[in-house]
Amino acid sequence: MKKFIIRMFLLLTLAACSPATGPQGDVAAIDCEAYYRSSATSQGQAQSSTAIFELSPDKKEWSEPFADMTLLAAYHDDEYEGRGLQIAVSDPGSGRQLASNLYQFQADKFPTNQFEGGHGFTGLAYVYHPDSPSELQFFCRTR
Repeated sequence: MKKFIIRMFLLLTLAACSPATGPQGDVAAIDCEAYYRSSATSQGQAQSSTAIFELSPDKKEWSEPFADMTLLAAYHDDEYEGRGLQIAVSDPGSGRQLASNLYQFQADKFPTNQFEGGHGFTGLAYVYHPDSPSELQFFCRTR
């Protein structure tokens, strides 16, 4: 009986010390920030905009229109494709895609925020419009 109690105590201790994740490694949220400048070449006169948004299993998509670029971020959890975050930047006039980044996650955990400067798991990405001097910067991190 004494050995049984000791074993149960050890099992309960191990269970209490294990990370608490759901069956699919649930995450509280993915936080993203985007910074737009109408001209990457001029400092003082450039028009700028900022978007800070959150994606989660409940809020899976975010779209932010800027002057000549639109950012679309989508969290997906697909049986065949797996879990991930896709960020696409397009020209709002033509609909032409300017950039697309896919960040795939393991089935049982989310990526580590590994980049310096608070740039999360994506690092700081830059997108330049091919027909204007505008620039869009973005990064995302798990929380």
